[in-house]
Amino acid sequence: MPRSSPGRAGALLTLVLAGMSMLGPFSIDTPFPAFAQMRGDFGVGAEQMQLVVSAYMLAFAVMTPFHGPNIVAKIILLPFNFVFQFIELASKPLSLALRLFGNMYAGEIIFVLISLFAAAGFGGVFFGGLLYAGWAIFHILVVPLQAFIFMMLAAVYIAMAHEAH
Repeated sequence: MPRSSPGRAGALLTLVLAGMSMLGPFSIDTPFPAFAQMRGDFGVGAEQMQLVVSAYMLAFAVMTPFHGPNIVAKIILLPFNFVFQFIELASKPLSLALRLFGNMYAGEIIFVLISLFAAAGFGGVFFGGLLYAGWAIFHILVVPLQAFIFMMLAAVYIAMAHEAH
């Protein structure tokens, strides 16, 4: 049997897996653990295998509004739900970014305020230098903690989005 071109095999793979995504649990349990085997069977690269996730999510997103007992009401409310979902999905990363920016900005403002002790003369320079060194050590310890907290918040937001669907 002659091998097809990689582009054609990738398109076939995408269509097959998009079709499988309509079968519910089968769509997750089968393709994701078998990526390595499917790459060999279809003769495609890792980049093309990433289309599997896109095909699954696209089919899932398209079918979600139509799943349920009252399809007419869902079709009528679809534009409003789209706007609300867009606002919800856009506000979560924005809130994370603004929180992180606020925390970073507050730390730098404290550095500036401590530096103002230098205007108080020699005693201010000495006392300000001690405070500056203490705040710098504290700041170095807080930065990894902030990174961990924001990573966990991002993971929680992703988990909430996955559980909602």
